[in-house]
Parts: sequence; C-alpha cells; structure tokens
Amino acid sequence: NAYARESGDRECGGIATVKRAKEVYDRFIEKVDYGYLYGGTDSHCNAAFLNCCANVYGTRSERREALIMAIQAFEQTKRDPSLHGELNHYIFSTMLKACIRLSSDSKECHKLLKSLFVQACNRGCMSNVVLGQFLKNTPPQLNLRVILENGGSKRSIPEEWHSNVPPRHKPSPPSATLPADDETEKMRKAERQSMSGNN
Repeated sequence: NAYARESGDRECGGIATVKRAKEVYDRFIEKVDYGYLYGGTDSHCNAAFLNCCANVYGTRSERREALIMAIQAFEQTKRDPSLHGELNHYIFSTMLKACIRLSSDSKECHKLLKSLFVQACNRGCMSNVVLGQFLKNTPPQLNLRVILENGGSKRSIPEEWHSNVPPRHKPSPPSATLPADDETEKMRKAERQSMSGNN
C-alpha cells in the first residue's frame, strides 16, 4: 500500500503497483481454480487487492483506472465466491474506502456508496465501519432516506443488516449523526405523500 500511494506509472509506485498486484491476485485465483493451493478461497486476498487500489494517490486517470479495477474485482467476487471468497464486512468497508478515495466527483461517489451500503445490509455485512463510512461520506438527507427505505431508523438497526458481522464489529444506532427527529418526520411525511400521489 505504501508503494501504491506513490503517484505516477513508474516501476515502483502508483497504478503500476496496482497492476502488479492484480497480476499476483489473478495467479492466485488461477491456482485456486486448478486446486493447486491447499485451503481453497481466501476473502482476505480480495480485500488486500481492493486496499491496494484504494491507496493510489496518482493522477485522475490513474485513480479512475484503479477504481475500475476495484469494481471489477468486487463484481467477480459476487459472481463466483467459490473462487474469490465470500463477501464480508471487511471487503465492503475496503470497497467503500476505494470509492471514497477514487471517485471522480461527489455524485458518482454517493451513488456507489449507496449501492454498496444497501448490498452490505442485504448480505448482513453492515459493520460499525461500513455504517460510519456511509454516514460520514454522504449527505444526511441521502443516508437517512436510504436507511428508512430499507427498514431502519435513527434509533434502530435491523438485526439482519449485521447478522454476519462479528460481535465486536457490530454497529450502534446512527442517531448521533442523523438529522433531528423533526427533520426525520418531515422526510417520512414527504415520502408518504409521494407514495400516495403515485397511487
């Protein structure tokens, strides 16, 4: 990761390091696929590669390339967990970090964070870090709406959102960082009106 923080497509640093890490990761997956490695899949390898991508501090085009590589690796893990390992709370938090650091603008970042947060909740992988990253890096109106739409509230987090998270990494209710109760009620009222208007 220290090498990845160096900008420029040089022999040791920037996107060049991420590309070499991708080559190593691909060889690892190939060996798993052919049964050459004892123990099978390992989610930590996927997370390590995502972390390498997230730590690129190069040019805009380098960051874009690193983000695309991270998204592709994440999607491959979703499609074939037998090779890449099961998604877990650490992979989600690392992927969130990659999107926060590498996105080209806030609109793109918020869209990616929303998608990842909802996926983490659906898979029971919303840890305290995942929740904290989402709340810190999205507008309050957006993160509250997403939480409400998926069955949560300021003071209650559905247990299924963190059912696959170790006890010490489970989240606390996000009340300290979400809008006040009156604003929450206004948003709920607006949503009810919008739903009734569509019927």
